Parts: sequence; C-alpha cells; structure tokens
Amino acid sequence: MISNNFPDIDLTQVYLAPAADSDWGENDLGEVIQPGQSEFWTLAPGEWDIKIIRDDGDPIQFENENIIIDATLSLPIGG
Repeated sequence: MISNNFPDIDLTQVYLAPAADSDWGENDLGEVIQPGQSEFWTLAPGEWDIKIIRDDGDPIQFENENIIIDATLSLPIGG
C-alpha cells in the first residue's frame, strides 16, 4: 500500500519491478494518488523495487522490499 501523506503534492507515477530486473517497465499507477489517498497492489512474494514519482518530478525509490504472502507492506510517503 502506498499512502500519500504530503499536504499538497500528488504522486503521479508508480513503478513496481522484481529486484532482479534491470528495467522498470510501464507505470503501474492508473490514477494520481492525491494527498490523503492510498493505493493497493497485489504482488508475488519476493523482493521488489518500487519507484514513485511526485508531481514535481522528484523520484522516491525503495529497493529490495521483501513481499511476503498474506501481508501488507505499507509505504507512507511524505508528511
């Protein structure tokens, strides 16, 4: 789950890739995550890299996040 805790910044792009991949692939975000909103994804277990792009173009990146079965990885952004 990615939660946008910025008071005035939208999250405009999200890229999810297995940690072993060298390519981010396509933007996995259907709509902008506005302040106070959250978005969920279901991923296969394993290690994943996550890149989030803010509306000002600044990236936020997490590497080797361990995804396990029946658990929620919460990434509060900003605030």
